[in-house]
Amino acid sequence: TRAVTEDPRAAGRVRTAGKLARTAQLARAGERVVAVVRRVLDEDDPPPRLRGEIRLQLSVVLRNQSGGALDSLNEVARAIPDLEASDPPTAARAMAVAAIPSIKGWHVERHLYWLRRGETLGDRVADPVARAAIAA
Repeated sequence: TRAVTEDPRAAGRVRTAGKLARTAQLARAGERVVAVVRRVLDEDDPPPRLRGEIRLQLSVVLRNQSGGALDSLNEVARAIPDLEASDPPTAARAMAVAAIPSIKGWHVERHLYWLRRGETLGDRVADPVARAAIAA
């Protein structure tokens, strides 16, 4: 986390935060990692694709390691607009995740909204592997 917080350049902090979020999915991430990544997302204005990817990676960390299941789902929802503009197959996968009502906290209508959006976007995804992942 020090490499992120001590870099004087926003672009450097964004790049390092992306690496940190990816690595944190595989390691034991603490609250400090989550806080540092969120601060970069909030303050350093990453490019949309990278911002969406980092939010999606952060959602995995929140869901799997820090007990923040609802926070995780909210990060997925926040990632979708950036991913939709830059990486439609990944956006459709994120919509599929948001459509699953596996966590208390969202009204069923919100899950249905993402299901409908994902189906619409999924129809435009050509890659058969991505289509299978979305359909699953």
